[in-house]
Amino acid sequence: MVLAVAIGAVLVIALLAAVRAAVPTPSGRTAPPLSTGSGVVYEATGDAVRALVTYGRNGAASRENGVGLPWSTRSTSGDGHDTYTLTVQSSTAVAGLITCRIRVDGEVIAAQTSSARYSAVSCVGSPDQRPATGR
Repeated sequence: MVLAVAIGAVLVIALLAAVRAAVPTPSGRTAPPLSTGSGVVYEATGDAVRALVTYGRNGAASRENGVGLPWSTRSTSGDGHDTYTLTVQSSTAVAGLITCRIRVDGEVIAAQTSSARYSAVSCVGSPDQRPATGR
């Protein structure tokens, strides 16, 4: 019985080490390149390894759980009066920066940054409003 528990503990430690080795570290990572042409670009960056991302336009939302940071996606822009949202929540207890940014036709319309354990940031913007930025 004691031998089985000891073997189980060694296997768990080895498994944790393998998982940690497979997960990329946050330092030195950059967002995937996206051109600055027309359309809306949602971006999430930060120190978190994984995050929950919710984004959309005019109340419609898409949700992606466990995404690696940096993360970004592109969609078509609307008629210029649309409201775009992006929420990013860190999935880890590691304190560090987490940032959301929304660009429409190459112009930043909203950006927010936060730093804390399990941080969450929300960006809301419209091309016909001034950018909302803060910390």
